[in-house]
Amino acid sequence: MNDLILFPEGSLKNINNTVVNEKHLFGKSVAIFFSNGSDPKCRAFLPFLQQYYKTINEGGSSQKIEVIFVSIDPDRKSFEDHKKHMPWLYVDVADPLTDILKKHFRVTNSHEVPFYGSGPRSDVPCLIVVGSDGRESQLLHICSGRDEGEKGLLRWDFRNNIYTPNKKETC
Repeated sequence: MNDLILFPEGSLKNINNTVVNEKHLFGKSVAIFFSNGSDPKCRAFLPFLQQYYKTINEGGSSQKIEVIFVSIDPDRKSFEDHKKHMPWLYVDVADPLTDILKKHFRVTNSHEVPFYGSGPRSDVPCLIVVGSDGRESQLLHICSGRDEGEKGLLRWDFRNNIYTPNKKETC
């Protein structure tokens, strides 16, 4: 399998709606955060992730982790209401990359009927640590029994899962 180009030019934006180059991710541990603002589990988990992001990144001279929000919200208004609470990067809900990432990592809302492969592997909220080759480094099941909220975040091995520049090809 060839590597997946995870974030094509123009697909990442910051909280000011400015396009961010993929180079911003190099040297950090990067996780994709799949979430739906109308889901009670997602709303309950968000404060834990916000605090974790702030705590890990505030010490030292450089940012250690980056989170990229991929919306599972049903419409633009829900997406906009949801993302305004997040200090990290996002992929626009209208960007085709949103559906590509959902399919690639097999993430759904609990009420969705999967439209791909062998069905969903994870429900929202879901945090997937990725490498620059497009492959998953670590799946953090956030609301699955033993890994509730902050306990799930503590499993993020951000010191050893670093996003690095490499040659990539399309799938």
